[in-house]
Amino acid sequence: MAEKGGDPRDDRSDETPWTPSGSKEPLNRSLDNALQIGDDEDDEPDFIYGDIAHDDEVDEPEDLVVVNLPPVTADEWELEDETLADQNPKYPADDDVVITVEFETLDKVMPDWDLRETPIPLDELEEAEIAYEPFPEHRLIREEDSHLR
Repeated sequence: MAEKGGDPRDDRSDETPWTPSGSKEPLNRSLDNALQIGDDEDDEPDFIYGDIAHDDEVDEPEDLVVVNLPPVTADEWELEDETLADQNPKYPADDDVVITVEFETLDKVMPDWDLRETPIPLDELEEAEIAYEPFPEHRLIREEDSHLR
């Protein structure tokens, strides 16, 4: 029978250690430990230019390159009829916006992208007709560190 309230039992076997992406220490898989949104203010940023990320909401994610990190939050990023936060209600409205481009596209159109040390301005992406997509930060999983880390 399940216990109500109090600390978890010491003899639980259903909570295996789990190491989240970008972390060195394992956590237990309980929801309160796995969701650490906002707890990393003193750590290095979750994303920087050149990181390879995956969309956490697709079954077969493609490699996405972080190309820009505008100083706005999801509730400030305007789309056609709504904000990025409106389009992604599962994530905090004040999540930072992360701009990505599909790896294959970026590598084809800008093969020297990984030699840059600064983000690609959005107007440069638009001039080159490179499709980009904004994401709330916590919807992405960092799969590979940037060449700048």
